[in-house]
Amino acid sequence: MTRFRNRTHAGEQLAERVARLALGKVAVLAIPRGGVEVGLPVARELGASLSVMVLRKLPLPTSPEAGFGAITLDGTMILNDDVVERARLDTGTIYRVQGEVLAEMKRRADRYADYVAGKLDGREAVIVDDGLASGYTMLAATASARSRGAAGVTVAVPVSSQSAYEAVAEECDRFVALVVSPQTPFAVAGFYEHWEDLTDEEALASLRAASGGENASHRPSARHRRKGRGR
Repeated sequence: MTRFRNRTHAGEQLAERVARLALGKVAVLAIPRGGVEVGLPVARELGASLSVMVLRKLPLPTSPEAGFGAITLDGTMILNDDVVERARLDTGTIYRVQGEVLAEMKRRADRYADYVAGKLDGREAVIVDDGLASGYTMLAATASARSRGAAGVTVAVPVSSQSAYEAVAEECDRFVALVVSPQTPFAVAGFYEHWEDLTDEEALASLRAASGGENASHRPSARHRRKGRGR
């Protein structure tokens, strides 16, 4: 099985693939937190800005690790209808969870205020994450990028499940994935030798490095905790 040393290594490989597309004027949009570390090499390779799209999965009330969709800071919401039906979620519950998640996202947006993506004004949006499991977070990001005026949307990830690839590819213009895997169960962390949950401070360090240019210092985290699920 293909494995990446860490997110920076994956981002460097991904950058080479995206650069071959010759997309023209682009904006690289990363999904915090892990997507920021992947996005830094991509933005540098393309000579583009790096900003973040603030969005979160909508957690199931009875199982917060699982989700029934995703929502962006601007209110774009994508629901997994199959999960909503199986979990018997009523409209009141959905809107209650939506409100709780939006409140948390506003807190995160304050932390990333200098780097939150704005209008795209006809640029190509290159949306980067460290991997896709269900794909619903990326579906919300794609819809949000179009609403911001993107000329086109390119999704770029080191690894994706087969089901996420099939769902997201229908909604974007180009899908770049170094690995697409049909394995079940699927976990993004399994494709990395070193997988850690990044902090906001570490993600902000990558964003500052991107805005500082090629000579800005950036070192991957030394922590190597294998934890969590992909998106």
